[in-house]
Amino acid sequence: MHLNFTLYGSQVTYGWLPDDATLIGGLDFVREAVRRGFRGAEIPARCLENIPAADLASIRALADQHQLEIVISAFGTDVDYLTTMTKHAAALGSTVVRTVVGGADYGGDRRLYAGGGWVPFMHGVRERLAQVLRTSERLGISLAVENHQDVASEDLLWLCESYDSAWFGVVLDAANPLATGEHPITFAQKMLPWIKYLHMKDYTIHWTDEGYRLVRCPVGAGCIPFRELLPLLHAAGRGQSASLELAALLGRHVRIFAKDWWPEYEERPAHELAETLDFVRRHARPATEEWRTPWELSQSPEAVAAYEERELSESLSLCAALTGDDAPLNALSAH
Repeated sequence: MHLNFTLYGSQVTYGWLPDDATLIGGLDFVREAVRRGFRGAEIPARCLENIPAADLASIRALADQHQLEIVISAFGTDVDYLTTMTKHAAALGSTVVRTVVGGADYGGDRRLYAGGGWVPFMHGVRERLAQVLRTSERLGISLAVENHQDVASEDLLWLCESYDSAWFGVVLDAANPLATGEHPITFAQKMLPWIKYLHMKDYTIHWTDEGYRLVRCPVGAGCIPFRELLPLLHAAGRGQSASLELAALLGRHVRIFAKDWWPEYEERPAHELAETLDFVRRHARPATEEWRTPWELSQSPEAVAAYEERELSESLSLCAALTGDDAPLNALSAH
C-alpha cells in the first residue's frame, strides 16, 4: 500500500484554519506532496475552485512527472459543484472524487433531523448524487461517499445497492465508524465490495457521561486495528493506496447513551452494539488524562502547527511498518 498526502490533519500548517488564514493552492499542495515523498495527493476541492485550465494542466504535468495518484476531496451533494469537480478529476488524471453527504453533526449526531427528517434528507442525497453519477460514469471517475461521521453502514449500503454502479462507492475512513456506534472492522466488512479509497486515521477514546469522545492521535498510536484491517482490504483487492489523515483538531463527542441520539438511526442488532461498546471499553483512556489538543487549549497558531508536524512525523514512522511505504519517512529524514 502506498500513502498519499492530505492537509486535513495539518489544517493550521496549510491555511485551512483559522478562518482568516490563506489556504495553500492546488499546485503548491501537490508540490508539497512531492517534497514530502508521498506517492499521491488528495487535493481539497477548495484548492481547485475557480482554477484556470492552465493551472489544472500544470498540476497534471507535475503529477505525471512524479507518477502521483490524484484524488479530489469535495464536500456535499450540490450537483453543479460535484459535476465540476468530476470534470477537474478527469483533467487531472484522477479516478476518484470523494465527497460527504453532511447533514449530521460530528459525532454521528442526527438530532437536528429529529421527528423523521433523516430519511427524506437521504432520499434527496440519492437523487442529487444520481445526477452527478451520470457524468462520473461517462468520464470513468468513481464517485465515492466517505463515512464522515454522518452516514452509518446502513445508509451507505442503501446508497450503493440503489445505484448498482461500478462507478459509485465508498471512501472508508478507518476511524469514523466509531462515531456512528459501529466497530471499525465490522463496518469495513459490510462495505468491502464498494470501497474505492481509504483514509488511515486513528483516535484515542475517552469515556464521558453521555458516551465517549474521539480524540486525534498519530496514526498507528490509537485504537484502530490496522493490522487486522489492512490485510482484510488487501485480500479483497481494496486499499492499494490511502491518505494518511490525522483527525480534526476538535474532539468528537459520540453521545450514544443519550436517549435522543438514536431515533434517526435504523435499528441495529444488539450484538453489534455490544461489540462496539466492548471495543470502546477495552481502548478507553484513563478519565484523568488530558484529551484537549493545543487548538482546543487556545495555544498559538505556531504551537498548533508544530503539534501537527510532530504528529505527522510520528504517523509516518508508525505507518511505514503498517503499509511498507517508507518513502515519506525517508523524505522527512532527508529534510
